[in-house]
Amino acid sequence: MMNERELIEKYFLRPASGAAVAPEVVVGIGDDAAVLGGVKEGEQLVVTADTLVEDVHFPGHSQAEDVGHKALAVNLSDLAAMGATPHWATLCLSLPEKDGGQGERWVEGFSRGFFALANRWDVALVGGDLVHGPRTVTVQLGGAVAASKALLRSGAQPGEGIYLTGAIGDAGVAWHYLEKPAQAPDGFTACMARLYRPEPRVAEGRVISRFASAAMDVSDGLLGDLLRLVQASRVGAHVAIEKVPLGEGCRAVGWELGGSAEDRALPLIGGEDYELVFMMDDRRLPALTKALEDEGAPALIARIGQVTAGDGLRCTFEGADWSLPERLGFDHFGA
Repeated sequence: MMNERELIEKYFLRPASGAAVAPEVVVGIGDDAAVLGGVKEGEQLVVTADTLVEDVHFPGHSQAEDVGHKALAVNLSDLAAMGATPHWATLCLSLPEKDGGQGERWVEGFSRGFFALANRWDVALVGGDLVHGPRTVTVQLGGAVAASKALLRSGAQPGEGIYLTGAIGDAGVAWHYLEKPAQAPDGFTACMARLYRPEPRVAEGRVISRFASAAMDVSDGLLGDLLRLVQASRVGAHVAIEKVPLGEGCRAVGWELGGSAEDRALPLIGGEDYELVFMMDDRRLPALTKALEDEGAPALIARIGQVTAGDGLRCTFEGADWSLPERLGFDHFGA
């Protein structure tokens, strides 16, 4: 395999990207650090970072191109939840020394998936690091939002509706069958597509930020993330489980929110959906729907519950109380 410098120059150096994609990039890859122009007057900088670890966030047999896409997508989802516009990224990539001679081929595929998504959202790669070790990917992403207009988790008010973009459950069900491959039913590939290639709601997030009071991206499971969201706003939430849209993959394999305790909960706690959950005055829904159409933002919006006074999370299914599972979402350090 090529050495570090050769790999960076061949697969990650994009000489024209600074000027063509992100004007604020003064100096990109090739120096000790990137030099970035300040944010425009009336804007604030928004920064996030995520790490993906092989066999924790993506299966070891994943296609490198899918890993490259997902590494950037999960960060784009964070900025989408804030209503921010992404501009630049740094990448730290740890690669195993011995991987059956596939090292350079893996890097090539990874860079192809990463830059395909980066180019869609005008994101410039401005620096990072390449090291030897267990396969791990860390991306830092920076963007901008109008001053004091970042959509936070802390603004929800009792009486507002709880809304969800798109549909959930496919990625969690995919992980379930990856651990039990002999049980995987027909239609399973639709679940895998959402696990490997999540689509961040960047366009939707920019529109939603004009109407919502609070938001969060759904990465660790809808119920767990929603609980964190209402805790940040110091309110409670009532969720009507039957109104939560399930993904195409869930429907293809016949997974429904019913049956055994595991069956009824998994789409709600499995995580890696990368949809947006947000709170908003219900009277603003028609205006939001039109604004999303005007911007060509494709996600459907579903009202799944209501913000309540007090605290905690209450769920019902077709009007009857629905017992929360013991685990509400993924936690690296939880049970």
